[in-house]
Amino acid sequence: YLGLLLPDLPEARQWREFALPELCREMEKQVYPDGVDFESSISYHRLVTELFLYPLILCGFAGVVLPDSYHRSVHRMLQFVAAYTKPDGTVPAIGDADNGRLHRLKPWGWPPLL
Repeated sequence: YLGLLLPDLPEARQWREFALPELCREMEKQVYPDGVDFESSISYHRLVTELFLYPLILCGFAGVVLPDSYHRSVHRMLQFVAAYTKPDGTVPAIGDADNGRLHRLKPWGWPPLL
């Protein structure tokens, strides 16, 4: 993130040169060809999708090109998220879960709990 968001820092280029190939390698190790994360957990899949999606978005803004294979994998990951998400936004509880999120895209619905 910092190598893309703060490109004028002296270390930014070095960070990008290290991080982007690592990110691509991890995508190949952690995501099956169908776009499903290897952990076999809906919760972890959502988190890993966020961890791979946001660098893709930031690279786009920064003019940094990631391989087409990376784009395709993120697309398949998002297709899987769309497939398992119910119309009300809930998802099935399959596999381990820690509710980890990189960025919360939708606020929690606290009023019903009050």
